[in-house]
Amino acid sequence: MIGILLIELRRSPMRWLVAPLVVLGAALLFGLDREWIGVWPQTSAYAQRPVMFLAAAAAAAAAWSSGRAARQGMTDRVLTSARRPEMVELPRIAATVAYVITAYAVVVLAAVVTTALATDDIAIWPSYLLLGATTIITATAIGDLAGRHLHTKIAAPVAGAGMLVAVFATTSQPVFSFVVLSGKPQVELTPRALAARTVLSLVALAATIFWSPDTPMSRQRRPRTARRVGAAFVAVLVGTFAVAGVAAAGPVSRPREAPSEPRCAGADIRVCVWPENRKYLPHTLELAERITAATAMTPKPVTAITFVEEGLHRSPTGQDDGFPLGITDFSTAYMMTVQMLPPFGTCESYDSPRTQAWTEAWIRVMDWILVGSAGPIVAERLPAARLAAATELRSMPDSQQRATIAAFYRTLEGPYCDA
Repeated sequence: MIGILLIELRRSPMRWLVAPLVVLGAALLFGLDREWIGVWPQTSAYAQRPVMFLAAAAAAAAAWSSGRAARQGMTDRVLTSARRPEMVELPRIAATVAYVITAYAVVVLAAVVTTALATDDIAIWPSYLLLGATTIITATAIGDLAGRHLHTKIAAPVAGAGMLVAVFATTSQPVFSFVVLSGKPQVELTPRALAARTVLSLVALAATIFWSPDTPMSRQRRPRTARRVGAAFVAVLVGTFAVAGVAAAGPVSRPREAPSEPRCAGADIRVCVWPENRKYLPHTLELAERITAATAMTPKPVTAITFVEEGLHRSPTGQDDGFPLGITDFSTAYMMTVQMLPPFGTCESYDSPRTQAWTEAWIRVMDWILVGSAGPIVAERLPAARLAAATELRSMPDSQQRATIAAFYRTLEGPYCDA
């Protein structure tokens, strides 16, 4: 058995693809953005991103390897071999999986080492890595079946392209995705969904190893058309049950419970984030201090407040009033500023002059605070007219700014809706 596996390892087309796939995986990992570095759930999720392409390569290589006998006209010799059919299939599939998993492991190791050096600890989330491994196994099994039953030279490119399209198309689907693009600490993989994908990969692998309609007995009793129709019927039946099982398991991820002890910093101006996002804490606290300092010229300067990251706290109405963390500071600064301003009301009609004046005052104060605290990042996100108005207000003498902002606050202290 070991000897056969070694032969398949030497014959597998995947041996030529491992190095390019590692380079592609590293490019996806380090080339797009590096916000995942230092955040373990993001590191784990980003490490399985290359599975989108690894799965396509696995399907194509498996289809090419399984169709080798038909292309060389040796199908009958293989079928009449003294070796059991599963002993023929298993080494070939194992060789493909071994090469793809090796490329996957190299990318994962690079991600783990990078974040470990940045955080001085190791807290990888294995669920994301398991999701990637199950996707690779499922793709290999599907590709092997395609190459063995289609009996065509284009089975490999069809299997690879089909798997690539399928994975990309389902990535944005919460129920049917097999690769996740983000690993925010606010979410985790659903055990049921992960179990369903694991079972699917094992069933597909077992079907590949043990099921084949192309046996000497079937050739004697059923013509080729009947065998292909039977194979297609079984494939559709198994695929239907697989889709139903994955759908029944529900979305691939779910919200996490907020930790009892988030990571916090600051005294009067305080910021709290998820423990996994602790690398953002110093910069976020500095941003919060700039934003609150920008309210010094308002009638109600903010001298004590606690900002929390999204998912750590919900309002009595069930809404998340926290700030997001991302690759820019704008959303963070925006949500922090929202927390310092009066909330919008609920009206039967929002077209009244009073409501429009209140909204205009709210926007002007919001933009004035952002321009005075968030700096250049605002220029990329605020509409040009609003940015120009806020910049003009900031350029006025302090006395004029105080008077203008005080007038806006008097509007905000009034009712939001008409009586």
